[in-house]
Amino acid sequence: MSAFKKEPSSTRVLVVVDNAPVRIERVHKVVMALRTKGYHVNVAYPRGLETLSEYENVPIASVSRPPVLHYLSFTIFLFLHIMINAPDVVHFVNLPDIAVSGILLARKLRHFKFVYDRQAAFSVIVQQHHTHWALLARIVENLAYMNADAILVVVPEFERELKMLKGKVFLVPNGVDLREFKRRQRKKIGTMKVLVVAALTYCEGIDVFIRAARLVRDSVRDVRFLVVGDGELAGELRRLSRSLGEPVEFKGWVSFDKIPSTINEADICVSSVIPTVFTDYAYPVKLFEYMACGKPVVVSNIKGHLELVHDMHDALVYEFSSPEDLAEKVKRLIRDKDLRQRLGINGLKVAHDFSWERCSSTLIQAYKSMAQ
Repeated sequence: MSAFKKEPSSTRVLVVVDNAPVRIERVHKVVMALRTKGYHVNVAYPRGLETLSEYENVPIASVSRPPVLHYLSFTIFLFLHIMINAPDVVHFVNLPDIAVSGILLARKLRHFKFVYDRQAAFSVIVQQHHTHWALLARIVENLAYMNADAILVVVPEFERELKMLKGKVFLVPNGVDLREFKRRQRKKIGTMKVLVVAALTYCEGIDVFIRAARLVRDSVRDVRFLVVGDGELAGELRRLSRSLGEPVEFKGWVSFDKIPSTINEADICVSSVIPTVFTDYAYPVKLFEYMACGKPVVVSNIKGHLELVHDMHDALVYEFSSPEDLAEKVKRLIRDKDLRQRLGINGLKVAHDFSWERCSSTLIQAYKSMAQ
């Protein structure tokens, strides 16, 4: 009998995330779901990723610069940690995937179960940005597929791509935690608030939001546009806003526990994500969080959004590259209270369909399948 065939309370799971802060929310949900079912869970991450410090954890030593040395050092120290401590399951939340090589080598020697939590198309993204590493990325990714005991995917597109691995592929979207994100009555203060919560990176389309804000404020009074988040483009986006007369207010990074109250203070929420190799394979979790709080939303016409909502029913949809279209959709919501209420009610239904409670049941099913 394998070491994994135990009661959950004696099954030791090591969740690994390698230098990718955007995966922290996924790690948070996975850890909480497994612990709720009685699994003993630790988290391994590169030392310095303080956003995971709330957990029982294993901050693995690594070299911060250059990136290649970081990935190599993290992989080596992770391998040594697994060899010494021998968990029953290693659950790897992907991108970047270099650490998989260390996990698989340790698995050959320690015979634990391996869960590959595929959050992004690793090899495709590497091909786009670092073509000289593309072959290595494909090899690592394929090794992960072949050796994984369970593969978790976040969107049906990944599930379709991996149909040849049927039986060990489980669809576990990044659902919304309805205990944390819920509708609360906002205090009426007269001024409408339009909100984006996002990392300030290229794929979030915040520049379009800023330009749209300028257009709306040219014709509508008593409206504020708020951007909550931080990232590599923060300085550039602030400069753009200043050049347009500062139509938006940058609130900076807000801790995860304060995001629900931040959303509930808004009247309208926007998901301005643009189509990229990454976002074509994603369901923006912030969309579910907006909807769980009962907010009417305006979304760009990317694939991930269009698989979830219908224009004029659950959300208003705009052309992703058009500030003018976004501005018109926001103005329509500002002026039409009935439309805001209808979209908010219908959006709640979408959020409940993608609750983490529902999604995590498939996660637990994957774990049970490995013990059979």
